[in-house]
Amino acid sequence: MKKLLLMLMIISIFTFTFGTFSWADNKVLSPAQVKKLFSGTTMTVTDPVPDKKTRTNPTYEVQASENGALRVTGEKGGQQTRVWSVRDDGSFCYSRPITRRKGGSTCGYLVPAGPGTYDLYKLRGKYSPNRKIVGASGSEHILTFSNFR
Repeated sequence: MKKLLLMLMIISIFTFTFGTFSWADNKVLSPAQVKKLFSGTTMTVTDPVPDKKTRTNPTYEVQASENGALRVTGEKGGQQTRVWSVRDDGSFCYSRPITRRKGGSTCGYLVPAGPGTYDLYKLRGKYSPNRKIVGASGSEHILTFSNFR
């Protein structure tokens, strides 16, 4: 019985560790790749945190202009205007809604998550010179971008 419990515990830890950070072998996008991906495109953005009432992941249609403006349309049709930019280190930043009193922005690194899909992570680790993520145990999945057109 003890062996079975120990084995289950090891399997659980292994699954959690490698399942959660399976993206760590992927490279973060370079500043040029991020600019090319967002300039003048429309995409679907999914929040990985489910809505408390509907228990579904909120999705938004986002139009990104080449001059750094974002038009965000929610599932219920409400719109917000935000600003996007790319830092020299390749991190993608977007502002909080312009209509809010407090400014500020959220930044993170884009990592390929599948064909035409990218996850934005707020990294607390670092990435190596070849842009592979290392030390990502404190990372936070912020958004998923997909359906670029």
